[in-house]
Amino acid sequence: MHTRKRIYDINDLSTILGFTVPAIHAHLARKNYQACPRPFHLGRRLAWSVSAVDSWLEDKMKEAEESR
Repeated sequence: MHTRKRIYDINDLSTILGFTVPAIHAHLARKNYQACPRPFHLGRRLAWSVSAVDSWLEDKMKEAEESR
């Protein structure tokens, strides 16, 4: 039995982070991986694994708590 890996597309990431799609593209063009997680390519499309986004968000929450 195969485990299916889940992925987000840029529209999903936009909703999750509360950024517009053009804002995400701008962060990626500047390689600003502090503002959004690093993607991978599925053909010409950008994609993010659900687990990588979850991990990135957890790291951001820990950083925010530590800076209080």
